[in-house]
Amino acid sequence: MLRITISLTILAAIGSAFPIAQDPRAAVIALPRRTEIATSGKVFSKEAAARDRLRVKAKYGSAKREGQLEKRNASTSHKRSIHPGAKRAVSDISTATAAPDTSAPSATPLTTAASPGASATARYGMEPLTDVYEDGIDELYYGPITIGSNAQNSTVDFDTGSSDLWVPLTNCTTSADPVDPTASTKCFGDLFNCSASTTCHGSSTIFNITYEDGSQTSGKVATDTVTIAGLTVHSQGFGAVDRETGGASSGPESGLLGLGFPDNAVSQKTPWFISLAESGALAMDVFAFYMTRLGSDGSELCIGCINNLKYTGNISYHKLDPNATDGMQLYWNTPSTGFQYGDNALEATDGFSAIIDSGTSLIYIPTAAATKLYKSIPGSKNQSSELGAGFWSYPCNTTLDEISLVLGNNSYAVNPLDFNIGRVSNTSSDCVGGIVGGDEGEGLAIIGDEFMKNWYSVFDYGNLRVGFAKAI
Repeated sequence: MLRITISLTILAAIGSAFPIAQDPRAAVIALPRRTEIATSGKVFSKEAAARDRLRVKAKYGSAKREGQLEKRNASTSHKRSIHPGAKRAVSDISTATAAPDTSAPSATPLTTAASPGASATARYGMEPLTDVYEDGIDELYYGPITIGSNAQNSTVDFDTGSSDLWVPLTNCTTSADPVDPTASTKCFGDLFNCSASTTCHGSSTIFNITYEDGSQTSGKVATDTVTIAGLTVHSQGFGAVDRETGGASSGPESGLLGLGFPDNAVSQKTPWFISLAESGALAMDVFAFYMTRLGSDGSELCIGCINNLKYTGNISYHKLDPNATDGMQLYWNTPSTGFQYGDNALEATDGFSAIIDSGTSLIYIPTAAATKLYKSIPGSKNQSSELGAGFWSYPCNTTLDEISLVLGNNSYAVNPLDFNIGRVSNTSSDCVGGIVGGDEGEGLAIIGDEFMKNWYSVFDYGNLRVGFAKAI
Protein backbone atom coordinates (compact mmCIF):
# COMPACT_ATOMS: atom_id res chain seq x y z
CA MET A 1 0.00 0.00 0.00
CA LEU A 2 1.05 3.69 0.33
CA ARG A 3 1.37 7.01 2.67
CA ILE A 4 1.43 11.62 3.73
CA THR A 5 2.96 15.24 5.32
CA ILE A 6 2.59 19.01 6.96
CA SER A 7 3.91 22.35 8.57
CA LEU A 8 4.12 25.64 10.72
CA THR A 9 6.48 27.49 13.19
CA ILE A 10 7.45 27.73 16.90
CA LEU A 11 10.40 28.20 19.24
CA ALA A 12 10.37 24.73 20.74
CA ALA A 13 12.27 21.50 21.34
CA ILE A 14 12.41 18.84 24.03
CA GLY A 15 14.53 18.86 27.18
CA SER A 16 15.79 15.61 28.61
CA ALA A 17 14.13 16.28 31.96
CA PHE A 18 10.75 16.90 30.38
CA PRO A 19 9.37 13.84 28.55
CA ILE A 20 6.51 15.04 26.39
CA ALA A 21 4.52 11.93 27.21
CA GLN A 22 3.94 13.45 30.67
CA ASP A 23 2.14 16.48 29.21
CA PRO A 24 -1.60 15.84 29.81
CA ARG A 25 -2.47 17.84 26.70
CA ALA A 26 -0.53 15.52 24.44
CA ALA A 27 -2.63 13.42 22.10
CA VAL A 28 -1.10 10.23 20.75
CA ILE A 29 -1.12 8.40 17.37
CA ALA A 30 -0.98 4.63 17.65
CA LEU A 31 1.31 2.95 15.15
CA PRO A 32 1.93 -0.82 15.35
CA ARG A 33 4.79 -2.11 17.37
CA ARG A 34 8.01 -2.85 15.55
CA THR A 35 10.15 -5.99 15.55
CA GLU A 36 13.50 -6.64 13.92
CA ILE A 37 13.55 -7.20 10.19
CA ALA A 38 14.97 -10.72 10.48
CA THR A 39 16.27 -13.04 13.17
CA SER A 40 19.42 -15.13 12.91
CA GLY A 41 17.44 -18.26 11.99
CA LYS A 42 15.03 -16.51 9.62
CA VAL A 43 14.81 -17.50 5.98
CA PHE A 44 14.48 -14.82 3.32
CA SER A 45 10.91 -14.43 2.05
CA LYS A 46 10.55 -13.77 -1.67
CA GLU A 47 6.88 -12.97 -1.10
CA ALA A 48 7.54 -10.22 1.47
CA ALA A 49 10.33 -8.80 -0.68
CA ALA A 50 8.02 -8.76 -3.71
CA ARG A 51 5.31 -6.90 -1.77
CA ASP A 52 7.82 -4.25 -0.72
CA ARG A 53 9.14 -3.90 -4.28
CA LEU A 54 5.60 -3.41 -5.63
CA ARG A 55 4.98 -0.58 -3.17
CA VAL A 56 8.22 1.05 -4.30
CA LYS A 57 7.33 0.68 -7.99
CA ALA A 58 3.89 2.21 -7.41
CA LYS A 59 5.40 5.26 -5.72
CA TYR A 60 8.54 5.82 -7.79
CA GLY A 61 8.09 3.95 -11.09
CA SER A 62 8.13 5.50 -14.55
CA ALA A 63 4.32 5.70 -14.80
CA LYS A 64 4.17 7.75 -11.59
CA ARG A 65 6.95 10.07 -12.79
CA GLU A 66 5.17 10.68 -16.12
CA GLY A 67 2.01 11.65 -14.25
CA GLN A 68 3.97 14.08 -12.07
CA LEU A 69 5.55 15.72 -15.09
CA GLU A 70 2.17 16.08 -16.77
CA LYS A 71 0.87 17.79 -13.64
CA ARG A 72 3.89 20.08 -13.54
CA ASN A 73 3.59 21.05 -17.20
CA ALA A 74 -0.09 21.83 -16.70
CA SER A 75 0.71 24.27 -13.92
CA THR A 76 2.82 27.42 -14.00
CA SER A 77 3.06 27.54 -10.19
CA HIS A 78 4.68 24.24 -9.29
CA LYS A 79 7.70 26.01 -7.80
CA ARG A 80 6.44 27.51 -4.57
CA SER A 81 7.89 29.77 -1.91
CA ILE A 82 7.56 29.26 1.83
CA HIS A 83 7.29 31.82 4.62
CA PRO A 84 8.14 30.24 7.99
CA GLY A 85 6.65 31.84 11.05
CA ALA A 86 3.34 32.81 9.48
CA LYS A 87 0.13 31.02 8.57
CA ARG A 88 0.66 30.00 4.96
CA ALA A 89 -1.47 29.21 1.99
CA VAL A 90 -1.20 25.64 0.74
CA SER A 91 0.62 26.89 -2.35
CA ASP A 92 3.56 28.07 -0.24
CA ILE A 93 5.87 25.09 -0.64
CA SER A 94 9.48 25.88 -1.25
CA THR A 95 12.31 24.95 -3.58
CA ALA A 96 14.93 24.97 -0.83
CA THR A 97 18.65 24.62 -1.51
CA ALA A 98 20.23 21.21 -1.07
CA ALA A 99 23.12 22.14 1.27
CA PRO A 100 23.21 20.04 4.46
CA ASP A 101 22.46 21.77 7.78
CA THR A 102 23.88 20.05 10.85
CA SER A 103 22.82 22.67 13.39
CA ALA A 104 21.55 21.19 16.65
CA PRO A 105 18.12 21.99 18.11
CA SER A 106 17.61 23.89 21.31
CA ALA A 107 17.92 21.89 24.50
CA THR A 108 15.00 23.73 26.13
CA PRO A 109 11.84 21.83 27.15
CA LEU A 110 9.07 21.42 24.63
CA THR A 111 6.69 24.35 24.79
CA THR A 112 3.19 24.54 23.32
CA ALA A 113 3.19 28.34 23.30
CA ALA A 114 2.87 29.42 19.68
CA SER A 115 5.47 31.58 17.97
CA PRO A 116 4.48 34.92 16.38
CA GLY A 117 1.97 34.37 13.60
CA ALA A 118 0.89 30.94 14.81
CA SER A 119 -2.42 29.98 16.40
CA ALA A 120 -2.76 30.44 20.15
CA THR A 121 -4.27 26.95 20.34
CA ALA A 122 -1.24 25.30 18.74
CA ARG A 123 -0.92 21.66 19.84
CA TYR A 124 0.89 18.45 19.19
CA GLY A 125 -0.07 14.80 19.13
CA MET A 126 1.90 11.70 20.03
CA GLU A 127 0.72 8.10 19.89
CA PRO A 128 2.24 4.59 19.99
CA LEU A 129 2.57 2.91 16.57
CA THR A 130 1.95 -0.70 15.52
CA ASP A 131 4.41 -2.60 13.37
CA VAL A 132 3.34 -5.28 10.89
CA TYR A 133 5.95 -8.05 11.04
CA GLU A 134 5.26 -10.62 8.34
CA ASP A 135 7.42 -13.18 6.54
CA GLY A 136 10.50 -11.97 8.37
CA ILE A 137 10.17 -8.31 7.36
CA ASP A 138 8.81 -5.28 9.22
CA GLU A 139 6.46 -4.29 6.45
CA LEU A 140 4.71 -1.14 7.66
CA TYR A 141 3.49 1.01 10.56
CA TYR A 142 -0.19 1.73 10.88
CA GLY A 143 -2.40 3.53 13.39
CA PRO A 144 -5.96 4.68 14.10
CA ILE A 145 -7.76 7.66 12.65
CA THR A 146 -11.39 8.82 12.75
CA ILE A 147 -13.34 10.15 9.79
CA GLY A 148 -16.67 11.94 9.53
CA SER A 149 -19.08 13.90 11.70
CA ASN A 150 -19.72 10.70 13.69
CA ALA A 151 -15.99 9.91 14.11
CA GLN A 152 -15.93 6.52 12.36
CA ASN A 153 -12.83 4.46 13.18
CA SER A 154 -10.32 3.38 10.58
CA THR A 155 -6.63 2.50 10.40
CA VAL A 156 -3.97 3.74 7.99
CA ASP A 157 -0.38 3.06 7.06
CA PHE A 158 1.67 6.24 7.72
CA ASP A 159 3.81 6.78 4.62
CA THR A 160 6.26 9.63 4.04
CA GLY A 161 6.81 8.39 0.49
CA SER A 162 3.35 9.30 -0.81
CA SER A 163 0.87 12.14 -0.39
CA ASP A 164 -2.68 10.77 -0.47
CA LEU A 165 -5.10 9.63 2.20
CA TRP A 166 -7.35 6.80 1.09
CA VAL A 167 -9.79 4.55 2.94
CA PRO A 168 -12.19 1.82 1.75
CA LEU A 169 -15.95 2.48 1.76
CA THR A 170 -18.65 0.15 3.09
CA ASN A 171 -19.46 -0.83 -0.52
CA CYS A 172 -15.81 -1.61 -1.31
CA THR A 173 -15.15 -4.99 -2.93
CA THR A 174 -11.86 -6.75 -3.46
CA SER A 175 -10.47 -9.49 -5.68
CA ALA A 176 -7.42 -11.55 -4.79
CA ASP A 177 -6.83 -12.05 -8.51
CA PRO A 178 -6.55 -8.89 -10.65
CA VAL A 179 -7.33 -10.90 -13.82
CA ASP A 180 -10.56 -12.35 -12.37
CA PRO A 181 -12.97 -9.50 -11.54
CA THR A 182 -15.72 -12.00 -10.64
CA ALA A 183 -13.86 -13.30 -7.56
CA SER A 184 -15.02 -10.47 -5.32
CA THR A 185 -15.44 -10.23 -1.56
CA LYS A 186 -15.88 -7.35 0.88
CA CYS A 187 -12.79 -5.20 1.48
CA PHE A 188 -10.81 -5.85 4.65
CA GLY A 189 -10.78 -3.75 7.82
CA ASP A 190 -12.79 -0.77 9.06
CA LEU A 191 -14.95 0.46 6.17
CA PHE A 192 -16.09 4.08 5.98
CA ASN A 193 -19.79 4.89 5.56
CA CYS A 194 -19.91 8.24 3.79
CA SER A 195 -23.72 8.44 3.93
CA ALA A 196 -23.62 8.18 7.74
CA SER A 197 -21.49 11.33 8.00
CA THR A 198 -23.20 14.71 7.57
CA THR A 199 -19.88 16.27 6.56
CA CYS A 200 -18.90 13.76 3.86
CA HIS A 201 -19.08 15.13 0.32
CA GLY A 202 -18.34 13.03 -2.74
CA SER A 203 -17.28 14.09 -6.23
CA SER A 204 -17.04 12.72 -9.75
CA THR A 205 -13.22 12.94 -9.72
CA ILE A 206 -11.60 9.54 -10.25
CA PHE A 207 -9.07 8.26 -7.71
CA ASN A 208 -6.83 5.43 -8.87
CA ILE A 209 -3.50 3.90 -7.79
CA THR A 210 -2.19 1.05 -9.97
CA TYR A 211 0.67 -1.26 -8.97
CA GLU A 212 3.13 -2.90 -11.35
CA ASP A 213 1.55 -6.35 -10.88
CA GLY A 214 -1.82 -5.01 -12.03
CA SER A 215 -3.37 -4.70 -8.56
CA GLN A 216 -5.30 -1.52 -8.04
CA THR A 217 -7.01 0.79 -5.56
CA SER A 218 -9.78 2.89 -7.12
CA GLY A 219 -12.78 5.05 -6.30
CA LYS A 220 -13.68 8.75 -6.23
CA VAL A 221 -12.24 11.76 -4.43
CA ALA A 222 -14.28 12.90 -1.42
CA THR A 223 -13.90 15.31 1.53
CA ASP A 224 -14.69 14.95 5.22
CA THR A 225 -13.40 15.65 8.73
CA VAL A 226 -10.29 13.64 9.60
CA THR A 227 -8.84 13.40 13.12
CA ILE A 228 -5.52 11.83 14.11
CA ALA A 229 -4.12 11.92 17.65
CA GLY A 230 -6.68 14.54 18.60
CA LEU A 231 -5.67 16.82 15.71
CA THR A 232 -8.48 17.60 13.26
CA VAL A 233 -8.65 18.81 9.66
CA HIS A 234 -12.07 19.70 8.26
CA SER A 235 -12.95 19.11 4.59
CA GLN A 236 -9.88 16.95 4.10
CA GLY A 237 -9.64 15.47 0.61
CA PHE A 238 -9.16 11.71 0.34
CA GLY A 239 -9.66 8.74 -1.94
CA ALA A 240 -12.99 7.07 -1.14
CA VAL A 241 -12.14 3.58 -2.39
CA ASP A 242 -14.81 1.18 -3.64
CA ARG A 243 -12.57 -1.36 -5.38
CA GLU A 244 -9.30 -3.10 -4.47
CA THR A 245 -7.74 -5.81 -6.61
CA GLY A 246 -4.75 -8.11 -6.29
CA GLY A 247 -2.33 -7.37 -3.47
CA ALA A 248 -3.71 -3.88 -2.82
CA SER A 249 -5.76 -5.15 0.14
CA SER A 250 -3.25 -7.57 1.67
CA GLY A 251 -2.38 -5.76 4.91
CA PRO A 252 -4.09 -5.55 8.32
CA GLU A 253 -4.55 -1.78 7.99
CA SER A 254 -7.60 -0.41 6.18
CA GLY A 255 -6.04 2.44 4.22
CA LEU A 256 -3.07 4.73 3.86
CA LEU A 257 -2.09 8.25 4.90
CA GLY A 258 0.63 9.92 2.87
CA LEU A 259 2.91 12.42 4.62
CA GLY A 260 4.53 13.77 1.44
CA PHE A 261 4.06 16.96 -0.57
CA PRO A 262 1.04 18.24 -2.58
CA ASP A 263 2.64 17.92 -6.03
CA ASN A 264 2.84 14.16 -5.45
CA ALA A 265 -0.84 13.70 -4.58
CA VAL A 266 -2.83 11.50 -6.99
CA SER A 267 -6.04 13.09 -5.67
CA GLN A 268 -4.61 16.60 -6.21
CA LYS A 269 -5.78 17.37 -2.66
CA THR A 270 -3.60 18.92 0.03
CA PRO A 271 -2.15 16.21 2.32
CA TRP A 272 -3.59 15.99 5.84
CA PHE A 273 -0.43 17.11 7.64
CA ILE A 274 0.07 20.16 5.43
CA SER A 275 -3.60 21.10 5.80
CA LEU A 276 -3.19 20.91 9.57
CA ALA A 277 0.00 22.95 9.60
CA GLU A 278 -1.31 25.63 7.27
CA SER A 279 -4.27 26.15 9.62
CA GLY A 280 -1.84 27.19 12.36
CA ALA A 281 -2.88 24.30 14.61
CA LEU A 282 0.54 22.87 15.50
CA ALA A 283 3.17 23.75 18.07
CA MET A 284 5.97 22.92 15.61
CA ASP A 285 6.06 22.39 11.84
CA VAL A 286 7.42 18.87 12.24
CA PHE A 287 6.58 15.23 12.70
CA ALA A 288 9.00 12.57 13.89
CA PHE A 289 9.19 8.76 13.81
CA TYR A 290 10.63 6.43 16.41
CA MET A 291 10.68 2.74 15.41
CA THR A 292 11.56 -0.10 17.77
CA ARG A 293 12.68 -3.64 16.89
CA LEU A 294 12.69 -7.17 18.33
CA GLY A 295 8.97 -7.07 19.08
CA SER A 296 9.27 -4.38 21.74
CA ASP A 297 6.63 -1.72 22.30
CA GLY A 298 7.37 1.99 22.06
CA SER A 299 7.20 2.93 18.37
CA GLU A 300 5.59 6.32 17.90
CA LEU A 301 4.72 9.14 15.54
CA CYS A 302 5.06 12.58 17.12
CA ILE A 303 3.03 15.23 15.24
CA GLY A 304 4.06 18.82 15.90
CA CYS A 305 6.76 17.67 18.32
CA ILE A 306 10.13 15.98 18.83
CA ASN A 307 10.59 13.50 21.70
CA ASN A 308 14.13 13.84 23.04
CA LEU A 309 13.69 10.75 25.22
CA LYS A 310 13.82 8.64 22.05
CA TYR A 311 17.31 9.63 20.89
CA THR A 312 20.79 10.51 22.12
CA GLY A 313 23.06 13.37 21.06
CA ASN A 314 22.00 16.17 18.73
CA ILE A 315 19.79 16.06 15.65
CA SER A 316 21.72 16.75 12.43
CA TYR A 317 19.61 18.32 9.70
CA HIS A 318 19.88 18.11 5.90
CA LYS A 319 18.06 20.35 3.44
CA LEU A 320 15.58 18.87 0.97
CA ASP A 321 16.47 18.55 -2.71
CA PRO A 322 13.73 19.50 -5.23
CA ASN A 323 16.29 19.58 -8.05
CA ALA A 324 16.36 15.78 -8.02
CA THR A 325 12.68 15.72 -9.03
CA ASP A 326 12.61 18.34 -11.80
CA GLY A 327 12.21 21.28 -9.42
CA MET A 328 9.12 19.88 -7.68
CA GLN A 329 9.27 19.03 -3.98
CA LEU A 330 7.60 15.62 -4.13
CA TYR A 331 9.39 13.64 -1.41
CA TRP A 332 11.40 14.02 1.77
CA ASN A 333 14.66 13.63 -0.15
CA THR A 334 18.14 14.99 0.49
CA PRO A 335 21.43 14.67 -1.46
CA SER A 336 23.83 11.79 -0.71
CA THR A 337 27.24 10.86 -2.07
CA GLY A 338 26.47 7.18 -1.46
CA PHE A 339 27.20 4.49 1.14
CA GLN A 340 30.32 3.75 3.13
CA TYR A 341 31.62 0.30 4.12
CA GLY A 342 33.96 0.53 7.07
CA ASP A 343 36.43 3.27 6.20
CA ASN A 344 35.86 2.77 2.49
CA ALA A 345 33.77 5.55 0.92
CA LEU A 346 31.73 4.00 -1.90
CA GLU A 347 30.73 7.16 -3.68
CA ALA A 348 28.03 6.74 -6.31
CA THR A 349 29.13 7.94 -9.76
CA ASP A 350 26.83 10.95 -9.68
CA GLY A 351 25.60 10.56 -6.10
CA PHE A 352 21.87 10.16 -5.53
CA SER A 353 19.03 11.83 -3.72
CA ALA A 354 17.96 9.82 -0.67
CA ILE A 355 14.20 9.67 -0.07
CA ILE A 356 13.41 8.97 3.60
CA ASP A 357 10.39 6.70 3.26
CA SER A 358 8.53 5.30 6.27
CA GLY A 359 6.29 3.34 3.90
CA THR A 360 9.08 1.16 2.49
CA SER A 361 10.61 -1.72 4.47
CA LEU A 362 14.06 -2.04 2.87
CA ILE A 363 16.64 0.24 1.26
CA TYR A 364 16.78 0.63 -2.54
CA ILE A 365 19.77 2.34 -4.17
CA PRO A 366 20.94 2.68 -7.79
CA THR A 367 22.29 -0.59 -9.22
CA ALA A 368 25.84 0.73 -9.66
CA ALA A 369 25.96 1.92 -6.04
CA ALA A 370 24.69 -1.45 -4.77
CA THR A 371 27.30 -3.29 -6.82
CA LYS A 372 30.07 -1.17 -5.28
CA LEU A 373 28.78 -1.87 -1.79
CA TYR A 374 28.49 -5.65 -2.12
CA LYS A 375 31.82 -6.01 -3.92
CA SER A 376 33.37 -4.56 -0.77
CA ILE A 377 31.87 -7.41 1.30
CA PRO A 378 33.97 -10.61 0.95
CA GLY A 379 32.03 -13.56 -0.46
CA SER A 380 29.01 -11.56 -1.64
CA LYS A 381 27.01 -12.81 -4.66
CA ASN A 382 24.49 -11.23 -6.97
CA GLN A 383 21.27 -13.22 -6.43
CA SER A 384 19.02 -11.38 -8.91
CA SER A 385 18.21 -14.53 -10.86
CA GLU A 386 17.35 -16.53 -7.74
CA LEU A 387 15.81 -14.05 -5.31
CA GLY A 388 14.63 -11.13 -7.42
CA ALA A 389 16.20 -8.19 -9.22
CA GLY A 390 18.79 -6.31 -7.19
CA PHE A 391 19.21 -8.73 -4.27
CA TRP A 392 22.64 -9.81 -3.06
CA SER A 393 23.81 -12.36 -0.52
CA TYR A 394 26.91 -12.60 1.68
CA PRO A 395 28.27 -15.32 4.02
CA CYS A 396 26.23 -15.36 7.23
CA ASN A 397 29.37 -15.85 9.32
CA THR A 398 30.94 -12.66 7.94
CA THR A 399 31.74 -10.01 10.52
CA LEU A 400 30.45 -6.99 8.65
CA ASP A 401 32.19 -3.65 8.76
CA GLU A 402 29.93 -0.69 9.45
CA ILE A 403 27.55 0.07 6.58
CA SER A 404 26.59 3.76 6.55
CA LEU A 405 24.58 6.19 4.47
CA VAL A 406 26.55 9.39 3.86
CA LEU A 407 24.59 12.66 4.04
CA GLY A 408 26.68 15.81 3.92
CA ASN A 409 29.53 15.41 6.38
CA ASN A 410 27.68 12.78 8.42
CA SER A 411 27.59 8.99 8.19
CA TYR A 412 24.53 7.10 9.43
CA ALA A 413 25.12 3.42 10.17
CA VAL A 414 22.61 0.60 9.66
CA ASN A 415 22.52 -2.11 12.35
CA PRO A 416 23.74 -5.48 10.93
CA LEU A 417 20.61 -7.10 12.41
CA ASP A 418 18.48 -4.86 10.21
CA PHE A 419 20.74 -5.33 7.18
CA ASN A 420 20.43 -9.13 7.43
CA ILE A 421 16.97 -10.08 6.14
CA GLY A 422 17.42 -13.85 6.43
CA ARG A 423 19.22 -16.88 5.02
CA VAL A 424 18.87 -17.59 1.32
CA SER A 425 17.28 -20.95 2.28
CA ASN A 426 16.99 -23.25 5.29
CA THR A 427 20.21 -25.03 4.36
CA SER A 428 22.16 -22.06 3.00
CA SER A 429 25.18 -20.54 4.73
CA ASP A 430 24.54 -17.26 2.89
CA CYS A 431 22.33 -14.41 4.12
CA VAL A 432 20.46 -11.78 2.10
CA GLY A 433 21.34 -8.08 2.40
CA GLY A 434 18.59 -5.52 2.98
CA ILE A 435 20.13 -2.97 0.62
CA VAL A 436 18.73 -3.68 -2.84
CA GLY A 437 20.00 -2.52 -6.23
CA GLY A 438 17.39 -0.98 -8.47
CA ASP A 439 17.00 2.13 -10.56
CA GLU A 440 13.50 2.89 -9.24
CA GLY A 441 13.73 6.58 -10.03
CA GLU A 442 16.35 8.52 -11.96
CA GLY A 443 19.06 9.35 -9.43
CA LEU A 444 16.88 8.43 -6.45
CA ALA A 445 17.44 6.05 -3.54
CA ILE A 446 14.61 4.91 -1.27
CA ILE A 447 15.73 4.76 2.36
CA GLY A 448 13.13 2.78 4.28
CA ASP A 449 12.44 1.45 7.77
CA GLU A 450 15.63 -0.62 7.76
CA PHE A 451 17.40 2.73 8.18
CA MET A 452 14.79 4.57 10.26
CA LYS A 453 14.84 1.96 13.03
CA ASN A 454 18.41 3.07 13.74
CA TRP A 455 17.83 6.82 13.58
CA TYR A 456 15.18 9.00 15.18
CA SER A 457 13.85 10.74 12.08
CA VAL A 458 12.51 14.31 12.07
CA PHE A 459 10.58 15.69 9.09
CA ASP A 460 10.74 19.49 9.36
CA TYR A 461 8.26 21.10 6.97
CA GLY A 462 8.79 24.63 8.28
CA ASN A 463 12.46 24.55 7.27
CA LEU A 464 12.21 21.95 4.47
CA ARG A 465 14.75 19.55 5.92
CA VAL A 466 15.10 16.11 7.47
CA GLY A 467 17.02 15.43 10.66
CA PHE A 468 18.48 12.38 12.36
CA ALA A 469 19.77 11.47 15.80
CA LYS A 470 20.82 8.08 17.15
CA ALA A 471 17.68 6.24 18.29
CA ILE A 472 17.77 4.79 21.78
